[in-house]
This record gives sequence, structure tokens and C-alpha cells, in this order.
Amino acid sequence: MRDSDRLSVRPDAVHMLGGRPVVAYNAKYRAASDAGASLTADHYQMLAHCTALAVPTAWLVYAGKGEMKLRRILNTDIDIVEFPLDLSQPPSAILASIRELASQSWGEVLRTATPAPGM
Repeated sequence: MRDSDRLSVRPDAVHMLGGRPVVAYNAKYRAASDAGASLTADHYQMLAHCTALAVPTAWLVYAGKGEMKLRRILNTDIDIVEFPLDLSQPPSAILASIRELASQSWGEVLRTATPAPGM
């Protein structure tokens, strides 16, 4: 296969650890909707990122209010975390949410990289 025939997928950000990708992030500048076709397309996109990078988790950061949701892609070990970022908040609150995103995603990296006791 020629290189020109290969597709690359590039998330908005990738957290690297020891020179290898461990988590992917994509930001969407519109509010998420459980019923919307765009959310399904976003999940397919994140599945492609996880598959191409061989990472178990991707974070989908949406503009809007709501609760963080963890979704497992059926018949895989890939998790997509939907993380709402309420941009109507003051800058200090937005920065606090971004710190929470960093903390939560780093915690996920540590959980998946650390073997369970007795293993």
C-alpha cells in the first residue's frame, strides 16, 4: 500500500507517556445532545482515534452544561468520556473545570497503567 493511500486520524490533543500515546482528546464547540446524530459521529471519530493510537480512553470535551458521562463502545474495551465545559461560567470557573478534566483524565491513565494488586 502506498503512503498516499493511508488515512491518518489526528485528535485535537494526545497525552503522551514514555513516548507513547495514552489518552486522546477532542474538543467540540457545540453542545452535546444524546439524541443528535452529531454525537454518534463524534463517538465514531473518537473510536477511530483510539484504534489508530491504541489507547483505551478518549475524552470528548463539549461546550455546554451537563454531567460528565462515561460510555463504553459496544464489543470493545474502549471508553469515551463526554466532558461538558460550561463556557457561560466566569473564566476562573472554566479554568477550574479544565483542571478537573486534567485531573480526571490523568487518574484514568494511572488506573489503566497500574496493574491490580495480585496480578
